[in-house]
Amino acid sequence: MPLNVKPEDLMNSVLGKLYDTLTNGDETMQKSDDNYLAWCTPGIPYDPEDFNFLKEGFRGFEKKTEAHELLSNDSSTNTDESTDELPVEEKTEAQKDQERADDAFGKYNAAEAFSRLADFIPDASNINPKGGITSNVWNVENKLSQVYEEVLTFSQVPNDELDDETKEKIERLRGYLSQKVVVKELNDALEEVEVEKMVDSPMKIKYFEKMAEYEDAVLEYNIKRINALSGTTPSAVHDWAMNANIYRNKVKAAMNNWISNGFKTTYERINAYISQVEGRSMMLLKEKYKDDFEKSKLTSANSGMEFMYASLVPAGFVKNGGWTQFTFTESDFNSSYERTKQSFQGAGGLSLGVFN
Repeated sequence: MPLNVKPEDLMNSVLGKLYDTLTNGDETMQKSDDNYLAWCTPGIPYDPEDFNFLKEGFRGFEKKTEAHELLSNDSSTNTDESTDELPVEEKTEAQKDQERADDAFGKYNAAEAFSRLADFIPDASNINPKGGITSNVWNVENKLSQVYEEVLTFSQVPNDELDDETKEKIERLRGYLSQKVVVKELNDALEEVEVEKMVDSPMKIKYFEKMAEYEDAVLEYNIKRINALSGTTPSAVHDWAMNANIYRNKVKAAMNNWISNGFKTTYERINAYISQVEGRSMMLLKEKYKDDFEKSKLTSANSGMEFMYASLVPAGFVKNGGWTQFTFTESDFNSSYERTKQSFQGAGGLSLGVFN
């Protein structure tokens, strides 16, 4: 039986139910003390293709012609050979490249538009502490990324200096990784002179030598396994079935040799200690944050302005089939309508004009 209500009342009641549940909670969700719900009025329409960049990245794809679409749809559901007679227009390589470029260009434009929408600071200055809905004008002058960049630029972090004992220990440990040697070289005047140089220590040389032997054994093992899984030749499958344990033993032996004769544990412990002590610097951490921030910037081909990449989770949410089903019955309408009306009237009415 259809509901005998006006469309505007139905929409107001749906919004009221969502607002009441998300802000006041229900029997399954507890109320939060510091949340509020912001509606964008009117809504911003998006086409599903506007979010292709989330799932496909910025790689460009060719457009499918009508004949290709028919062949693609009929191939899985129709075995009639009549589809073979459909005219399929062949594209030149230049046309294919142009279509890929146009698709990639459109994805960058869509990413920039979504970034402009997501990268802003919400203004909660007009939120009514007693409840109800208020309206604000969206001002895009201040962006989240702009504030974050200013914090990284103008902030000052402490430069923690190492004590003399720790510095001495680090220098002593570095002596196990490299050493100073004196070699003879010719200067510009072709005279033989002695020059000091830093070279790898014997322990470091052995470490990388045994590491290379171990990696060779692992690569051989993986290649044999890949050949068997792909089943390119019968001999590859038989070889893996008969000799896999031998290849695996070679990997184990190479690892043991790396540990015993390549100073694997000692070398890695020295590097871990130096990295741990020197990596505690707040200045290095700040530089890492600045580097990550710069790497996340993209540049618009239209305006030449930089924008931050923004994404949604999951990437293919628009076309996914796992959406929760929404139902709205007459009892939902009546209860939500009365509850929302009482709540908003108690808060002094709505500035959006839902209930006056």
